[in-house]
Amino acid sequence: MTQLLAKIADLESTHVNTPKQGNVAGAIAARVQKHVVSPDNLRTVGGRYKFGSKAQESEGWANAYEKLEELLSRKLKMRLYILVGLPCSGKSTWIAEGTVPTDRHPVIFDATNLTSVDRCRFVHSLVRFTDLPKVCVYFDTDMEIIRERNRTLRTAGKQLTDDDLTELHSKLEKPDPYEETWIDELIVVRYRG
Repeated sequence: MTQLLAKIADLESTHVNTPKQGNVAGAIAARVQKHVVSPDNLRTVGGRYKFGSKAQESEGWANAYEKLEELLSRKLKMRLYILVGLPCSGKSTWIAEGTVPTDRHPVIFDATNLTSVDRCRFVHSLVRFTDLPKVCVYFDTDMEIIRERNRTLRTAGKQLTDDDLTELHSKLEKPDPYEETWIDELIVVRYRG
């Protein structure tokens, strides 16, 4: 009996650890790649992160729009994820670890997108892309967590001052799918202390 139980345990272990063959959903998910566009990635000048530089910000946004246009012009069924949240609210972590549906090719626009006016302007610039579902992903993160992440996780050149964070927080408007009619789906990601 002991030998039989040991054999069953061995077979169960082998079964669990054996890669599945013919898993169509897994194969499709592996081929569908997230494309991330972020004006933030273009704010580093001479190895230093520039926050508040109008010229650098304008250049970053122009390059991001160009990249987004290029991606959305492909003849693929896509879904656009528009991220909304303060710096250090968890947007990059969600991009790396979050799960997105694989029925369409996901394009993620990673920026703070703090005000409804900014979001509306951005979405209006994409009006010619029909059949493009838009998902708003809102990061509802406590300010203490944001401040702590800013101090501990960001390199010295990318850290924002507490005044910068406070100013950005004062501008943040929570997305409302009843007011912002462009929102086809709203996902709220919460990080609480």
